[in-house]
Order: sequence, then structure tokens, then C-alpha cells
Amino acid sequence: MKGKAAFVLGAGLGYLLGTPAGREKLDKVKAKLTDSWNDPRVQEKVSDLRSKATSGSSDDPWASPSPDVSSPSSSTTGASGGPDLGGTTDSDYRSTP
Repeated sequence: MKGKAAFVLGAGLGYLLGTPAGREKLDKVKAKLTDSWNDPRVQEKVSDLRSKATSGSSDDPWASPSPDVSSPSSSTTGASGGPDLGGTTDSDYRSTP
């Protein structure tokens, strides 16, 4: 099935790029897309989305908050200086005489 889809896709691209009629159709599609992109309504939406993306604010309730990059306090560090994950301590690994 993949081979058939690749063949059809290749044949379509060959037609579009290799024949004068295909290039004419490609130029028409390109002109239509350019006209759509330059439409003021589309550009208004683009600028709205761009300002939302750069402002950092989101109306999405599932958006994750900004990560806290402050240094960890001493109450959250373990005996070895790493984060305190609970569980065993260094004294649990000392060998018994």
C-alpha cells in the first residue's frame, strides 16, 4: 500500500512540475494561496496569534505554568546535597560492625 501511495504521489508531482499544464495549475494554486495569505482577515488572525505567543499569557487552562528556576532551599536538599526524595538516608547504608 505504501508503494502504491508513493507512486501516485510521485506521478502527481511529476505531472505538476514536468508538464506545462501542470505548472499552470501549480501557478494558479500558488496565486490563490498568496491572495488568501494577504487577505486582511487572515493577517489580523496571524497578528493576534503572534501577540499571544510572544506575550506568554495563555487562555488555555491546560497550559503549564512557567518553571520555577529559583535555587532550592536547604529544606529540600538531602544529606548528599541533591534533592531530598525521601526514602533512605546515608545512615541506612552504613555497615554494621
